[in-house]
Amino acid sequence: MNDFIKILRNHKLRPTQQRVSLGKLLFGKGNRHVTAEILKHESDDENLKVSQATVYNVLNDFYNAGLVSRKEAYVNWDPVEKTVLANEQVINGKGWRSDAVVERKKLSQWFFNISKFSNELLD
Repeated sequence: MNDFIKILRNHKLRPTQQRVSLGKLLFGKGNRHVTAEILKHESDDENLKVSQATVYNVLNDFYNAGLVSRKEAYVNWDPVEKTVLANEQVINGKGWRSDAVVERKKLSQWFFNISKFSNELLD
C-alpha cells in the first residue's frame, strides 16, 4: 500500500491509519462507486476500527484533495433494514438478511477512479 501512501502525500494528505486503510478498500476493488454506508460495512468486514463519522471524514478529505468525486447513482435499497446492499447481497431480488424485496433508490455516491492516478502508481 506504499503506492497509496505516495498518492496521499502527493495530494497533501497525511497518510493516517484510517486514510490508508479505507483507501486500500477503495483501491483494492478497482473503479467503482460506493456509499459511505457500504464502505463502513466493508471496513467492519475487514475488522477495521473506524466509525461511520470517520468514513465520512476520510471520504470528504479524499473529495477535497481531488481523489474521489461525488454524484447521484442508483443503489440496491433494503427497505426493512434501511441500508444499501451490494449486488451479491441481493438474492433473487430480495435482501439476503431481511428477505425484503429490494428497491432501486437514488443516493449520493462516492466514485473512486484509480485509472486517474495510474501514472502516480507507475512512478
